[in-house]
Parts: sequence; structure tokens; C-alpha cells
Amino acid sequence: MMKKILLFTNVFATILLYAQTLTNTENYVYSRTYLEPVTTSQSTAKQIQEVQYLDGLGRVKQNIAVKNTPTGKDLVFPVIYDQNGKVVKNYLPLPASSLNGTYHSGVSENSINSYYGVSNAYSEIDYEKSPVGKIVKASLSGDDWHITGNKTRTIKYFANNASEVKRYKATSTWNVSSKINDVTLGIAPDDSYTTNGYYNANTLYKYISEDEDGIITQTFINSSGKKILTRKVDTSTLQFFRYLLCI
Repeated sequence: MMKKILLFTNVFATILLYAQTLTNTENYVYSRTYLEPVTTSQSTAKQIQEVQYLDGLGRVKQNIAVKNTPTGKDLVFPVIYDQNGKVVKNYLPLPASSLNGTYHSGVSENSINSYYGVSNAYSEIDYEKSPVGKIVKASLSGDDWHITGNKTRTIKYFANNASEVKRYKATSTWNVSSKINDVTLGIAPDDSYTTNGYYNANTLYKYISEDEDGIITQTFINSSGKKILTRKVDTSTLQFFRYLLCI
């Protein structure tokens, strides 16, 4: 059974309501955000209207920006899932011939590619073939950026090596005269995570990403999920040219 979501708030917030012009055979959430003060619902007031159509699992399968083009057409953003339930392709919007947020069953990958004149009018993500499903490669839309080509972004996953990432410790001392804490930063002492001022091997997650231009970024994250260090590498000289410490 199809259900409609109704939720009314003040005129300056998003209003979710039932609209007769929408496709009643689909589950959807319709939102309207007014861009000028109103006291009642007004179709002629400046506003942003959006519709999310949902599948039987409650997942978004089509987003529509109502009358969002210069000629007043709807913009349709289809969402397609792979056999594992992941979104692997993010499609460019397609102007729709009909108006007012109705569901467009004829929108497909072929129709979007044909409109833009390319074989891949979408950005794409390639996941690791495992239950974890880590991202290993990503690409932008356009023939020159296809995921099977050379202009892609890749991610590899490792653990840190010894003497690779310095560990710092901040010490706070109360200053009686200034009534504030004085903070000093120094090399962390040796402990179960540290040796000679460096994180021990295999105590950090190490992500190595390479963008379309071959720029390599190393990211180190601790077991709590906090980013410790982001480092960009100049591959021509194998020297670090940006060093950002996150404490």
C-alpha cells in the first residue's frame, strides 16, 4: 500500500505535504521550501520543490527538482543500485518533458548518456569484492574519465610502518598570573604505541589515494577513527610537499 508523508512546519522551514500532481502509485516524500515570507500555502510564491520517490525497501530511486531548469522543466536524478544494494553510479540530471514532479519511468542510463552525448554520463565507484566493500577506484563523468581508463582516483589500504609518523603530545599547565592554560607541544614519550617519538608499526590505518593527475595522498587514522596525518607526495622527486598534522 502506498503511503504519503504529511508534516507541516512554519513557513520558513521545509513543508512536507501531499500533492495531487505527483504519482500516487509510488512511495514518495515531497518537500517545499519557501524563499519569501508567506502565511499560507502559495503556489506562486518563490520556492524550491523537491520529490524523492522510494522503492519497496525505502531507498531513494529517483530525485526530482521541480521546475528547476531555465525553461521550467523538472530535473530528474535517477538512483540505481547494484546487485549488492550499493550505489555505484551517480548520474547527471536529465531535464524532463513533463512538469510538477511526476515520476519518470522512462529515465534510464541509455537515455541520460544519449542526452549528454557520452558513454558514461555518470561518476562511478568500484568497490572491493568482499563483505567489507571498501572503495578501490572512482571516476568522474565523461568519456575521458571512464573508470576503465587512466583518469581515475584509486585508494589502497595498509597499516603504518615504524618511524613513519611522529607522535606528539600536548601538555596543559595552569598559568596562575594569566588565568589560562599554557599548552606546550612535544614529542610523545615511549609507550605501547610509541617508540623514539614515532607511532609503532601497525598502530595506524594508512590510506594511499592517487587522483587523476597522479598526485598521491597518504592519510593516517588511529583506532578511534581520528585523522592523525595527511601527507601529499610529489611523485617526480618522491618528496613530501605538504605536511598537515592533525592533533
